[in-house]
Amino acid sequence: KIPGFSTYLHPVGEGLLLGVGVDGDENGQNGGLKVSLFDVSDPKNPKECDKITMGGSDSPYVNIGMNSEAYNTHKALCWDEKNNTMYVPYHKSIVIKSNDAHNYTGSTGILGVVVDKEAKKLLPGKDYVSGIGTSREDYVEIVRVTYINNVLFGFSHNNGDLVSFDKTTQKQLDKVELS
Repeated sequence: KIPGFSTYLHPVGEGLLLGVGVDGDENGQNGGLKVSLFDVSDPKNPKECDKITMGGSDSPYVNIGMNSEAYNTHKALCWDEKNNTMYVPYHKSIVIKSNDAHNYTGSTGILGVVVDKEAKKLLPGKDYVSGIGTSREDYVEIVRVTYINNVLFGFSHNNGDLVSFDKTTQKQLDKVELS
């Protein structure tokens, strides 16, 4: 029994599965994103070896919500076998409540999670942030990820934007509206 749940499991090595899904606590979902590494070498006794979480909050004044298209479709994810890295698109919303006001900030990007197969550990990879704003109109929500050589691409279906990043430096290289 572990908090949260995986909406997708991806084989990443002999007896290892990478789970992507929703983080949780003893009270249920907490609004966070969770990437888990499972050892399933003994199918009758699977174990969560490691996890990385992003977002989530138990504060009544701050809500950090995470969402990913990967919750709905595995096609949103991109596995880089050569670098043992899973790329996960995400949308983060931060709502700060004070008195009767709510201040919203959001961002979108791609989270890289590196799998150390020998140690059965997850290492935080790079975070490729495409946009930050105070409304959803300020940025595009990345829903698909792929790469060619050292360039990482994110696609937004809401307005057809394609963004590219240098995988090494995390620098956004370009943004093109396809529609």
